[in-house]
Amino acid sequence: MHQAATTVQATFRAYRACKRYLAMKCAAIVIQQRYRATNVAKQQRNHFLEMCQSALVVQACYRGLKVRRKLLQQRQAAVLIQSCFRRHKEMVKYQTMRLSAIIIQNHYRSYTQARGRELARRTKAARTIQSYLRMAVQRQAARLIEMESQLRFDRSCDCQAYLSVKHGSVIS
Repeated sequence: MHQAATTVQATFRAYRACKRYLAMKCAAIVIQQRYRATNVAKQQRNHFLEMCQSALVVQACYRGLKVRRKLLQQRQAAVLIQSCFRRHKEMVKYQTMRLSAIIIQNHYRSYTQARGRELARRTKAARTIQSYLRMAVQRQAARLIEMESQLRFDRSCDCQAYLSVKHGSVIS
């Protein structure tokens, strides 16, 4: 009996040890599974965070590219608007200068025509005055010639009369 009790006790202790071993083994397996699951979860979380960070970088690059393209388009539009405005401004300036030049040319032409008419009128008046003056000079010269010839004639007559008187008185 003592041996039977020892055998029962040994069997019971073995059963209890086996049960404890199995419980510990199960607990170890559960702990290992949870540890591995935690590691996998950490890896997945890190991978997810890396993917999120990568997505943020890609999004930021895309947004930056989009903004740069928009700025380039706006800059090109501004340059086009500025060049069109400068062209319009220069065209207005050119048209103003052209109109001014035409007005100045018209005034100058009318001035030169008026001056030409005035010059022609003055030239005609000067020629008329010159012709009247030449005519007066010629009349004066003709009178002088006539007076000289009359004077010569009178002198010759006077000389002949004098000579005849002189000869007549000498002879007589």
